Formats: sequence, C-alpha cells, structure tokens
Amino acid sequence: MIVYTVPVVVLHGATLIAAHRLAAAGARRHNSVGIPLRTHERELLTELTTASNDTRALAQRQQRQAAPGSPADSPMTAEELAQQRGVSVRTIQRHAADYGGWKHNGRWLFPADLRDRKATT
Repeated sequence: MIVYTVPVVVLHGATLIAAHRLAAAGARRHNSVGIPLRTHERELLTELTTASNDTRALAQRQQRQAAPGSPADSPMTAEELAQQRGVSVRTIQRHAADYGGWKHNGRWLFPADLRDRKATT
C-alpha cells in the first residue's frame, strides 16, 4: 500500500494577514506588467482574502468586547504603529486595512496584537 502525504500549512493571525498582503502585492505586480493570474493563483488569493478579512473582523470584535486592561491590551493609534514600524503616520493610514485598522471617533485604531511585545515589557 502506497501512502501519499500532502504538506499542510496552517496560517493564522498576523501570519495569515502577512501572507495575504504578500500574495496581493504579487498579484498587483503581475497585473501591472500584463501577466494574468492563473486560476489556482486567483483561487488562492480569494481564499487568503476571505480568511484575512475574517481574521481582521474577529480581532476588531474582540477589541470592542474586551474590557479595558493594561495599555498593552488597548488598541494602538496610527501614531504608535507608525513609530514602531519606522514609517510616517500617513503611510500607516494608507495601509490601515492591511493592518486590520478601524476608525473610531475619526481616529485610526489598530489591534493590540500588532504592538511590539519587547517595547511594552
């Protein structure tokens, strides 16, 4: 009896969002030079988009439902995330969806799990 094994990759949280961001960037690059995506590439991008959106929505619901705790548990502002990432606030705002950001009272907020743990301890 021959047994075939299929490699499986499980992505979740920030890793899933990063994989989606990279796949979307590759798709945009292909489109910009006129190379169409293959069917399986489009299907993969669709699955990553759906899973990434679901992950962001879950993180946002958890942030809204969580009781305020330590500052490490509170949402990050665009300013905090920009300083941590070493980019401008405007860059963070332009890519807010990539980071799972949402607007609250006119300010961009981001999931606390993006906070650099080394900086908060």
